[in-house]
Amino acid sequence: MASLSFDASSSKATAGASTSTWSHTCTGSNLILVVGVSPFDTTLADRTVSGITYNGVALTKIRADEITGATGQRTELWYLLNPATGAHNIVITMGG
Repeated sequence: MASLSFDASSSKATAGASTSTWSHTCTGSNLILVVGVSPFDTTLADRTVSGITYNGVALTKIRADEITGATGQRTELWYLLNPATGAHNIVITMGG
């Protein structure tokens, strides 16, 4: 039976930009890369993620949630199966 194991984490905080880029290293085999994004803006309509890439390959959106009744609180999860190994850039592009 296959087991899951945690490889590495990385993060970046960006303010007032339409893109955010940082390097992340994937190692091993049978990988899944999961990226969580939490944009904060008082007008949620213009702060959604329009796309995420890793090494130039597009990730797939799993889900996006807004906290009902809260101003500007949103989370999004995206994934990529079998990402390239080594250090590559994660690029998040925001709408608005």
